[in-house]
Amino acid sequence: EWVIEQDALRPAVVSMSLGGGFSHSTNLAVERLHAAGIVTVVAAGNDAVDACTQSPSSAPTAITVGATEQGDRVAAYSSFGACVDIWAPGTSIYSAVPSWGNRRYRYMTGTSMACPHVAGVAAQVLQLDPRATPAQVVARLQSAAVRGALGSRAEPSDYLLQVVSTHTAPPSPPALPPGPLPCPYEVEVAIVPDQYSWDEQSWAVTSADGAVLHSGSDEGGVFCVDGGRTYTFTIYDEYGDGLASPGSYSVTVDGNVVVSGRFRRFSRSTTFSLDFRPPPPAPPPPPPTVPPESPPPSPPPQPPPRPPPSPPPSPPHSPPPSPPGPPSPAPPSSPPPPPPRLPPSPAPPAPPPSPPPPASPPQPPPPSSPPSAPP
Repeated sequence: EWVIEQDALRPAVVSMSLGGGFSHSTNLAVERLHAAGIVTVVAAGNDAVDACTQSPSSAPTAITVGATEQGDRVAAYSSFGACVDIWAPGTSIYSAVPSWGNRRYRYMTGTSMACPHVAGVAAQVLQLDPRATPAQVVARLQSAAVRGALGSRAEPSDYLLQVVSTHTAPPSPPALPPGPLPCPYEVEVAIVPDQYSWDEQSWAVTSADGAVLHSGSDEGGVFCVDGGRTYTFTIYDEYGDGLASPGSYSVTVDGNVVVSGRFRRFSRSTTFSLDFRPPPPAPPPPPPTVPPESPPPSPPPQPPPRPPPSPPPSPPHSPPPSPPGPPSPAPPSSPPPPPPRLPPSPAPPAPPPSPPPPASPPQPPPPSSPPSAPP
């Protein structure tokens, strides 16, 4: 009722990590939240039974969340069935706790850890679309989920939660060169459960400033760390009964055991240091594979070479030409056209007649020669 009355706190998501036997009043409270437009996310329960037999997991309008473990397998403790709407990680989750000695965080397991995962993503959906209804939020969660990833176990609803991004995806990092990456120290964590252990141990390796570098469940793990630092290995037991014989735990660095033993109560921490060791150089990348060159295409067939031309025959010997004579007259050309005819000019006046010459006196005839005498 208090949540419904907070009209200024809209949109809103309610996360209910609680459960028990079937309760009509509990389911009715979920229905009232839904009617007020408030998204309600609930845990499926840790009894490995049909979630439709418990509350609030059986409320029709609740988003009921089942738990998965490493490898995206359905956790053995998780309730299941048609009332489960979506699945999320719930095993060995680094969680905040009200008080636990001088620590405020611990690794915890259960559908109570899976439920807040989905509630957080539902809040992201409302950040993108503040007017979305609870039914639209469920549809968005399931449309972004991965299907068919729960191993061989068949479930009516096999949606595995995926984060809804509110930002542009960053560019993909450059591809790493093939081959193993440098590993200064290889660390292996091994846990042998005792006869009372039932998915209740978890562990973490932290740096000197408390940052969690690696963590896991009772399945252990293998990872790499740098040298020149101090590390703290902490093993936890969810139920507080520790790890008794024949169970044990060990931490091995490059084949040498640095931490081992058993413990009582909730946890035990052990510190160990590793000397600085420069990482081995990364292997050079293999040369790029060059596809074999195809032979160049054969040239088109050429016609056979033509024989060289034979020299022209020399002309017969003839006497040297005589020196050139005077140039022959050019052939007569056609006469030029006659000039235009002019009108005749007037004839000049005739001169006066000259007087006749005077008459000469008669000449005497020349004397005749005497006849020649006969021989």
